[in-house]
Amino acid sequence: MQKSQFDKNGKKVGYLVHLAPSYDNSIDLYLESRVVISLLIETTGLTVGGYLSYKDNPKCAEYFIEKLKKDQIDTIVVHDIEIFNRDIIDLFIQKGFHFIVVEIDKFNSKYCIFEIENNGNKIDAFTVYSKRTNAQWHRLKTKYKKAISRNKILARNLNNICEQFGL
Repeated sequence: MQKSQFDKNGKKVGYLVHLAPSYDNSIDLYLESRVVISLLIETTGLTVGGYLSYKDNPKCAEYFIEKLKKDQIDTIVVHDIEIFNRDIIDLFIQKGFHFIVVEIDKFNSKYCIFEIENNGNKIDAFTVYSKRTNAQWHRLKTKYKKAISRNKILARNLNNICEQFGL
């Protein structure tokens, strides 16, 4: 991916993560987001100006929207396309946010970055999957592969510690 594709060099974006409702995966997703943010900066020049992880809490999402609007941020990065199946994403669509999806394949060997424009309508799964299908996939650098594998081990260990202490 070339930096000129988004033509937003140095622009700030928001970062949105949806936590699993049945278990705590906040450590895993936070560590994954750190790798994705580094990849995003290197490939597009975009920097993250705000980060939110949530579990279907509209008040939390509204606060995040206000913060982003105050900081003049109109684009949100996500790393999981399943977020578009959540109802809460409609709040961001209604407020006019655009989306950039950074997806890393399950083998941690390739990534793609694509943009989803907001036309005011609900973003359906077909739109997301068609954008994903047309996106160009790139090889993931070794430093990101290693970071992902180390972070998975770290997250598993931290989650085990939290379970042992009942946190």
